[in-house]
Formats: sequence, C-alpha cells, structure tokens
Amino acid sequence: MHFEVDMKMDLRRLVALNALAEKTFRRGQMLVFRLVMLALGGWLSWTAGRTLLAEGIRFDQTCKLLTGLLVLAIGLFTNTISAWLNQMTIIPDGKLSFGEKFFTEKSKYQKTQHRYSDIFALKSYRGYDFIFLDKQRSLILAPDGISGGTPEELRRLIEEKSGKQFESVK
Repeated sequence: MHFEVDMKMDLRRLVALNALAEKTFRRGQMLVFRLVMLALGGWLSWTAGRTLLAEGIRFDQTCKLLTGLLVLAIGLFTNTISAWLNQMTIIPDGKLSFGEKFFTEKSKYQKTQHRYSDIFALKSYRGYDFIFLDKQRSLILAPDGISGGTPEELRRLIEEKSGKQFESVK
C-alpha cells in the first residue's frame, strides 16, 4: 500500500502544532514565558492607565499603555501569534509519500527522505496526527489530505515501521 498526504500549512494546523509542542516539549519554558509577559504587560498597563486617569492623556503614557496591552496579548495568545508568524517562514505546501522502507517529504523547493527509525515521537491532537522528527521539526497529517488508504491504515503503517505508538494528547 502506498500512502500520500497533502501538507497544507494553514493557520488552524499551525496553532494545533504550537499548542501540542507547548504541552509536550516546552511546558516549563512556555509557562515561564507566559508568566513574564502577563506580569510585565499587566504592570505596564496598570501604571500607564493609572497615570492617564490621574493626569489626562499624554503621549508617553498612551504609548506605555499600548505597549502593556500588546505584551498582555502576546502572553495570552502566544500559540496563535506564533502560528501566524510561522505561516510567513514555513516550508511551502507539499506532499508526504509513505513507502515500505522510508517516507519522503516533497515541497516546491526540496525532496527529503526520512527513515521510519528517525521518528522521535508520534502524537495525535485536535484531529491531526503529528510526526516529530525531533523536538523542533514535525510533520502534520490531516485526515482529509490522506490518499491511498484510511487514516487508521496509515497510522498502523507508521507505528509498525517506526516501532512507536501514536500518543493521544488532550
């Protein structure tokens, strides 16, 4: 059986990828980042807002308030902002082909073959399957982009060839 999967990097898939990476590989790091951003944004917004209410509108305090609100938004919506920025730098859409000995990643600019034994982790999250090649590099398998069989058959093939199991992440 030969499977192919269309790789479309839309915002929804990238938000799911960022949320999954945060939950599985960067939990402590992202918790510290969010706390720092929320504390800094809250402090900037509070002090600027208090000064604006007491003294009236001033350019420097308005800029400080807007900066504080921006930092708060970054702390609250980190995954969405990161996914949106990734859309501009990510490899263009392509295809994954799964064979007996290896799987191939093809895009407009490159063709890369991966051995199943190189798979670092397999995760299922928000209706997508993710193949992590390491903690920084992953491939997204959307069920609607699979041809050559069903998503379950593809999962079984990948699990059999890699010796790893898909882990469902809540």
